Amino acid sequence: MKKLHIGNIVIGEGLPKVCVPIVAEDIDEIRNQAVKIADSSADLVEFRIDFLNKSRDIENILNGLKIIKDITNKCVIVTFRTGFEGGNEEISRDKYEKLIIDILENGNVDIIDVEMFTGDEAVERIVNAAHRRNTKVIMSNHDFQKTPDSEEIIKRLKKMESLRADIAKIAVMPKDKSDVDRLIYATVTSDKCLAIPVVTMSMGEDGKISRLVGEISGSTITFGTVGKASAPGQVESGELKKFLEKVHNEAEYYTEMVEKMCSACKMEIKMKNLDYNIMLIGFMGAGKTTVSTRLSKDMSLPEIDMDAYIVKNQNMKISEIFDKYGEEGFRTIETECLIEIMKNKGNIVSCGGGAVLKDENVEHMKENGVIVLLTATPQTIYERVRNSNDRPILNGNMNVEFIEQLMNKRKSRYLEVADIIIETDNKSIADISKEIQSKLVEFAKK
Repeated sequence: MKKLHIGNIVIGEGLPKVCVPIVAEDIDEIRNQAVKIADSSADLVEFRIDFLNKSRDIENILNGLKIIKDITNKCVIVTFRTGFEGGNEEISRDKYEKLIIDILENGNVDIIDVEMFTGDEAVERIVNAAHRRNTKVIMSNHDFQKTPDSEEIIKRLKKMESLRADIAKIAVMPKDKSDVDRLIYATVTSDKCLAIPVVTMSMGEDGKISRLVGEISGSTITFGTVGKASAPGQVESGELKKFLEKVHNEAEYYTEMVEKMCSACKMEIKMKNLDYNIMLIGFMGAGKTTVSTRLSKDMSLPEIDMDAYIVKNQNMKISEIFDKYGEEGFRTIETECLIEIMKNKGNIVSCGGGAVLKDENVEHMKENGVIVLLTATPQTIYERVRNSNDRPILNGNMNVEFIEQLMNKRKSRYLEVADIIIETDNKSIADISKEIQSKLVEFAKK
């Protein structure tokens, strides 16, 4: 972690520094919260002026700042979090810039929070004003809706450095564990390539671990609470300190945890930049379409359902194509559509059950992708398709015995052409998706 001296603390040295917010509406409430914080183990205080009733009144703001500094004797970050980035009040960019510069020019500010997306020219003016007063700049970006790709997170942190931030901060909202992995990976990477301290967090309950492993990941400040929280997922400062010490004392365990999170993200990045297609094959009802949808979500790759593609291409249902052209005619159309699909890479393609019966189709698949065979027992297939009206090859033969006969006819062909085989019986879609991704990584190493 990179070091930065501010007052009597060193950001980036030892445990991540704990910062707690003051989210008060008036001077009396500021004083009450400051007294509680003074007795806490917090290292820093964030003065959230967007919560004040008189949030644009410079005299009121500076009075509050002085009270906080006098009572707590701690380093203070002054922040006006705009509504655009999840703050308590809407404000125009021009008024935001003027307010921040007025605070800098009239107050004794240790650290000023500057939102990166205020605009480069405005940010430059604010940074110049801060540095003239020997005030440090923590440049920030908050996304309360989602977690960007790790590449985008790193890009934003680098942009902050280029805008002459003293500390680069980003907070994001996760939708699942993979989002947290993405944030951790971006933190580790940014800590290695930036020359300034990095502060990152994944908000909410899912992202809580990101607030705790900063010593390992490279995030130099973590935000807790003494009383009211200013963002979802914040932990009480005393408990937060205890957990930071636990991470420090059990560094080997938590280092391994962070490495696993980074490995998961690296795999995601590698899969996302595929220069081939993932071809899902198998008997009807093996789960190709369902798995394709989940895999598409997990890997952030587009999916193509070949049957749906054919239906759109021909403007007819599959059953209608069979009725009009017969199976041989359908297979010809299927090949033509496959050739079109294979012109692009990085897709997850759910193939029709008989797509691999033609050598020509398999050649196109092998040249442009990895063939993943999904298998299931005849009984499982029957349970999955028995209520379907769009399985023309099973018309009049919707029973386990016929399905087994047909599967046996195709079984050797499926096994012959498959690069990867996945059994789907009694597995969740999520587990099947994870297994495919894991085997794709192993396949790529060959």
